[in-house]
Amino acid sequence: MNRNRIIINSVDRIDMISYAEIMYIQSSGKYTTFVTSNKRRVTSSSNIGSHHLPEHLFIRVHNSYVVNINFILYIQKGENWNIILMDNTSIPVSRRKRDELTAFISNS
Repeated sequence: MNRNRIIINSVDRIDMISYAEIMYIQSSGKYTTFVTSNKRRVTSSSNIGSHHLPEHLFIRVHNSYVVNINFILYIQKGENWNIILMDNTSIPVSRRKRDELTAFISNS
């Protein structure tokens, strides 16, 4: 078992993606989409919680999003918080996750 990558079962294939390549993960219903730094999108039919990710690299910032902290460019604060990634993708941060995100970033 390689501890540096995740194995994702999709409908028609099995993908292996390095944790370092994953920018963010988006959940939509019963599907989970992994988006990599080279814009590759891999969709799994399992929910986001079933994928075991390294806790020192990934943080859940919203019910539908998990972010790799190495791709965070900045956090836009205000009434609605958003994480802006290196490629300018904007990821919403839920109100419930703001304190957890702030603590996580402070301890990284």
